[in-house]
Amino acid sequence: MQETEFLALNNPSYLIRVIFHLTFLVITFFALEGIDWAKVMRKNYYQRGILIHTLVSIAISFLVTKFFLTILFKAYI
Repeated sequence: MQETEFLALNNPSYLIRVIFHLTFLVITFFALEGIDWAKVMRKNYYQRGILIHTLVSIAISFLVTKFFLTILFKAYI
């Protein structure tokens, strides 16, 4: 088995999926910068606030990407 077949790099939808995931991750990360985590968490837990910010942005971007990819690929079927 060739390495490109194993990684599914020969599939054109793979590149579209990666671009969508990275784009929405960056958009979500910067959108969540508007939340003041100091009001939500105590000052002692600033490192946990950064972790929560990162995990929430990954989770939201994953859901948004799945939504848009579903719409995009169903339009071409």
